[in-house]
Amino acid sequence: MIAFDSRTGSVTVFVERPVVQVVGLIERWVREKGAVVFDVIDHGAAARAAGLELREEVVIVFGNPRVGTVLMEQDPNVALDLPLRVLVYEDRGNSVVTYRDPNQLRQLYDVGASDEVIDQLSALMHELVTELTVGASNGSASVG
Repeated sequence: MIAFDSRTGSVTVFVERPVVQVVGLIERWVREKGAVVFDVIDHGAAARAAGLELREEVVIVFGNPRVGTVLMEQDPNVALDLPLRVLVYEDRGNSVVTYRDPNQLRQLYDVGASDEVIDQLSALMHELVTELTVGASNGSASVG
């Protein structure tokens, strides 16, 4: 199931796999697409290190400087939302994957001259969630 939240511009999908596996699949998929994983932020581990409890919750930060730079040249403020981010968190043994739809960049920033780039980013993110959900439903262990 894919859900869109018009209030936040986020897309959410449910994946029948543990968080650690989904994070690994996303990292591999990003690299296969020729992009860079800039960081993996493990909020759950950070909370536990601080003596607090938090479910498994990981943010993957990734992108391609050749793409993001085009948008940042038009409006430097777009760097507030780039590189792209995907949140993966645990829900009853499965994963919830959420990201902000790149189409939201059009409303937030002056990047109108880059409609094609934004369309490509949006299509790429849709491809990612399709791969995650199709791969999970057919038992495939690979993404991309």
